[in-house]
Amino acid sequence: KTIASQIPPFWFPVFVNTDTDGPGGGDLDTTMVLVNVSGSSQKIKLTLRDSDGNTVALTTDVFTVDINHTLSLSISNLLP
Repeated sequence: KTIASQIPPFWFPVFVNTDTDGPGGGDLDTTMVLVNVSGSSQKIKLTLRDSDGNTVALTTDVFTVDINHTLSLSISNLLP
């Protein structure tokens, strides 16, 4: 499913299996695609929360999308 929204701010559901010891072929992941069609680069701060509303630590949480560029992120790759 494709979800498009104007920045800032926005939210969307993310599904990730956090089991890093034995990931399998049926694991869920979310790919986030950020497209910047504005006239300036945009900094994006990503906050991921678990089902209880607690903030989940990420390896990187600030991203820059340059003018007229697209950035694709796999959410599972951002988990420590």
